[in-house]
Amino acid sequence: METGLSPEVKELMKANGGDIFYDSHSVDRGSPDELWTNKMPEEFRSRRNYDLIPALPALFQDNFSFSDDSAARVRDDLYAVRGDIWIEKQVKPLEAWARRYNYKLRIQPEGEMSSKTPINEQVQAAASLDRPEHESLFTNDEVDNYLPIASANT
Repeated sequence: METGLSPEVKELMKANGGDIFYDSHSVDRGSPDELWTNKMPEEFRSRRNYDLIPALPALFQDNFSFSDDSAARVRDDLYAVRGDIWIEKQVKPLEAWARRYNYKLRIQPEGEMSSKTPINEQVQAAASLDRPEHESLFTNDEVDNYLPIASANT
């Protein structure tokens, strides 16, 4: 992360502080839609205590469902694991780095489509941030769309 930062720049950052802004956490720039690990089957198994691979058809909700109605649970579990990994592997290290230089991390943690970034994932991500922000570009400017982000940081 520090490639190209001279000692002088590092000292200026520490002296001045401020925010580092991670804009529009969306599909074209690496969103929670991504798995954040090359070991998702192992991560999923260790965090949810069942295997993801046999349940993969559940991820195609428009075309497939399980007769016991467990497909929604599989999707919810995958979203939760994916969100946890994103926070652990990207957000927290970046936040720790920013804090070393007297900065706070600002992120818009919602994705472009709520079906791809469930509300509970947005709230969890917002609660883990120094300064969560809302991106109204995809949700219009309706007050209710701000609640998941605002409520997580109160």
